[in-house]
Amino acid sequence: MSTVVSGATLAVTIVYVVATCFILCANKKSAELAQKQLKASEQALQKTIDLQLYEHRLQIANKIERDDYSSTVVEFALLFNKKIYMQQDKIQTLMSDMEILQKKKKEYWEIAESQGYDHDLAHEATQAGASNETIALAKLQDEKFSVVVDGAWDEEGSLLEYNGPEIQSHIESLRNEIKNLKVELRKNVVSYIKETTTFAQE
Repeated sequence: MSTVVSGATLAVTIVYVVATCFILCANKKSAELAQKQLKASEQALQKTIDLQLYEHRLQIANKIERDDYSSTVVEFALLFNKKIYMQQDKIQTLMSDMEILQKKKKEYWEIAESQGYDHDLAHEATQAGASNETIALAKLQDEKFSVVVDGAWDEEGSLLEYNGPEIQSHIESLRNEIKNLKVELRKNVVSYIKETTTFAQE
């Protein structure tokens, strides 16, 4: 009788072990399948994000090609690296400085004209065949109006002065700096987009 019980117990144990193995294998396959599905979902999500980033970067690149630098510094900080972000920030700062200088230049000419600056004389002196006297008078006029004084007072209690040649020199220097920065920024933006467009290389 004990032999029969032992045999039955052994049979039940074997069935239990085999069933457990099947369950473990099934659970393992299920876990592997779930892991693969999760990985596929993550890859699909990453591709979607990469595509959206690419589209936003491309929009900014197209604006830059049209000489439109109105995109905010925040957009550049989020979409590009620090180097590009700093270049955009520098360009916007210099463009603001340029606006200030252009305003000063306009004020300078308004004051000079109100004090008798003769544009016709200045133009005539630049023409071919202009007489030495005309050229000399134009030169004297430029020297006289190189610095003009406004009737207003600055914060330090001095009369406002405008140095025309100095203002123009600063404008030309700033214009060249902005131009070079724009060329460098365009190049860096295009390179960055190519480097980060991994979804198109798969």
